[in-house]
Amino acid sequence: MPNWKTLQTLPSDTPAVKRQRYVPDLRGFMRLCEDNYRLIINLFPQWQQVLNASANWTDADALPVCLHCQVIERTPYTLLLQFDQYPVIEPWIKALSMQVRLYHDARMAEVVLFQHQRLRLPQQPGVDLAVHAVDEKNQSNHFLHEWLRYCLLNQCVLH
Repeated sequence: MPNWKTLQTLPSDTPAVKRQRYVPDLRGFMRLCEDNYRLIINLFPQWQQVLNASANWTDADALPVCLHCQVIERTPYTLLLQFDQYPVIEPWIKALSMQVRLYHDARMAEVVLFQHQRLRLPQQPGVDLAVHAVDEKNQSNHFLHEWLRYCLLNQCVLH
C-alpha cells in the first residue's frame, strides 16, 4: 500500500503548464460578421418577403445537395435564420445545421447555434475547455463564411 504522505511531498516531474489567456481579435471578428451578412444577403436576396427557401445543386463530386433556409424570428432590427444542408444521396453524412442571427442596423451576421449546440464563450461558468474550444464562436463564424462562399461559388441562390 502506498504511503500517501510520501506521495504528496514528492516534487512533480512535469512542470506546470500555464494556459495563456485567450484574447479575441474583435476587429477581425467584426469584419468577419460583416462579410457573413453580405454573403447571406447575396445567397438569400428575398429574405424580406419569404419565410422558407430552398435550393438544390450538384457539388464538385457530382453529389446532389439540398439547402433549406427558414426564417425563425423576424424583428425590426434582427432576423434569425435556420440553415440546413442535406446530402441527398449519402445518408451517413451528418446534415449541417446552423442558426444565424442577422443584425440589420449593424449589417452583421453571427452563428448562434451550430449543429444544435449553443455556442459558449470560454469565460462563461460551466464551460468545459476539454470539450469546447476557446475560440469556438470565432471558428463557427469562419466556417459560416467559408460555407457561404462555397454555396455562392456553386451558384446557389435561395428561392
